[in-house]
Amino acid sequence: MFISTNRHFTLSLILYTLCMSYSYSPLYAKEYLIFKNQDSGFFSVFNVALSMLDSFDKQQCSGVKIDFGTKGLYYDPKFGANWWNYYFQPLQVGKNLGFTNDNTDNWPHAMNTLCKMSRQRGNYLIQKYIKIKPYVQRLVDNFYNAHLTNTFLIGIHYRGTDKSSEAAPVSYEKVLNVLQNRIRALNGKSYKIFVATDDQNFLNVIKSKHNNLYYTDGVRSSNGAPLHINTSYSHFKQGLECLIDVLLLARCNVLIRTASNMTISAAMFNPNLEFISLSKHNFENCPR
Repeated sequence: MFISTNRHFTLSLILYTLCMSYSYSPLYAKEYLIFKNQDSGFFSVFNVALSMLDSFDKQQCSGVKIDFGTKGLYYDPKFGANWWNYYFQPLQVGKNLGFTNDNTDNWPHAMNTLCKMSRQRGNYLIQKYIKIKPYVQRLVDNFYNAHLTNTFLIGIHYRGTDKSSEAAPVSYEKVLNVLQNRIRALNGKSYKIFVATDDQNFLNVIKSKHNNLYYTDGVRSSNGAPLHINTSYSHFKQGLECLIDVLLLARCNVLIRTASNMTISAAMFNPNLEFISLSKHNFENCPR
């Protein structure tokens, strides 16, 4: 069979393009991802896991397994290996076909969830693959039922400490002004405020302005030092408090937020949550 030079060149170019696109693809359909460790905050890790599950759900890899071993910021020897299992049911989906990747580049996964994934997609993946342990859900339900029911619920998440390295800082005054405007818009309707923050000074200020305000008991920073690298406080409790706060924020009617993985995750748990964003991350092409 005779093939003209131009046609032969075209076929070669097509084959080359296909081969190169496969070679540089970040994930292969047969690859089994093992998420082993990331020394980052709770919901930064959560977002990486969610993106890996997104890849599996789209049949871009053969499976996902989370196994942090004795690594990570929330590992506590008292509770055993793999801190993910302290709060969630063990996560292992798909099949290992022999193409194991336990050294993935987590950054693209983190950015996929933080900057690109829709709330609806995130919620779908959470509902399908991620199961919160019953004792955690009971703690959330107990707090909510005791303090936050039968009213319009305004959530506030203020991230202080080290977040200024990733997003422009937001003043206390700005948060209080936005809160007051949202309260006025209720036209006298009853409301409560739930605050999640790592900044004890912010909590003190907002408590002095509002009486119908609720927050969970937990460790907070008074000197600007980030909590998740605090070695003097129970790592297990740090993770638990963080997860409980996010699940309570997800139950609010509206969330006034500074840029953080926590609030993005709250919106994944509740895609109908009204968002008022006071800042966004400094990452390129990241609208959140």
